[in-house]
Amino acid sequence: MMQHLAEETINDLLDARLSEMLEREAHSHLQECVECMGAMNAIAAVIAAAPEARIVASPLYDLWPAIADHAGIQRRRRRPWIVVLLVIIAIAAATLFLVSRQSREPSGNTALSPANARIRLGQAIATESDHYKATKLIALVDYARKDPRFTAEILESAKAISSSNDKLSVLIALADADAISTEALTALYLDVARSITSTTGLPRAIDALTRQK
Repeated sequence: MMQHLAEETINDLLDARLSEMLEREAHSHLQECVECMGAMNAIAAVIAAAPEARIVASPLYDLWPAIADHAGIQRRRRRPWIVVLLVIIAIAAATLFLVSRQSREPSGNTALSPANARIRLGQAIATESDHYKATKLIALVDYARKDPRFTAEILESAKAISSSNDKLSVLIALADADAISTEALTALYLDVARSITSTTGLPRAIDALTRQK
């Protein structure tokens, strides 16, 4: 997994406080990392757009220029307002990064082991409520897409659901996931669909299946 630039590193890069080696590494990372580049651009835009902080009061005698000249030190202008802005931007950037990373991570269903999938299927079969049985079966659809035999077991379990709407929901979920991948599964799917008692259930189940063909 790519290691993102720390907020302090981005700030030091914008303020030209990094060593040549660290600056090269940071620029190399920014060329490959959209998140860090976006965070840096946002901070740079705020710095460019915000008005320069005005000095409200200053001492009559500022000894720093003389000391700096004598020591050969270049004084860097402070930005007292930037601290709060950077905190807000850092929080927003971190939140967006976490949300985007979570959205790219595979769901828990696709990461199920065969043993855990079997356990959850058994729990679904043992559930008495049609609605909860259908909900548990639908939660296993992503795993079923990888295993035709598991898909067949879900179809057999769905056939035992008496509620037409709940049974139809399981069939549509399997069809939308493209889990009906063989002729045998198609025949079993249609057999379950024909057991739906509502007048619109069978046409809707067939329509969902044909959309994926």
